[in-house]
Amino acid sequence: MASRAQRTLKSRRESSLLIGGFVLLGGLAMYSLPYFIVKGKQGQNTLAKEGPLSKTEVRRGAFLNSGSKDIGPDPDWSFVTNSYQGRRSAYPERPKQSEA
Repeated sequence: MASRAQRTLKSRRESSLLIGGFVLLGGLAMYSLPYFIVKGKQGQNTLAKEGPLSKTEVRRGAFLNSGSKDIGPDPDWSFVTNSYQGRRSAYPERPKQSEA
């Protein structure tokens, strides 16, 4: 009778380890999913958009402070170099003080 109880306990322990292993593998897979999504989109320009904004983008843009249909693409943004070519600072430059 004792060996039957030991076998049951051993099989429960093995199944718990198996389930724990599957949970761990599933967690690692979900944790690494964003990495593989970014790697899959590498080299694609996801910022460039030609044409007017859709109704959903206009509605969402009102909350992101970019929801005007008449603005269009920023002429100072270069999609080729992925950099801003316009003014760097939001504030005007301070006048230079002369050294005395």
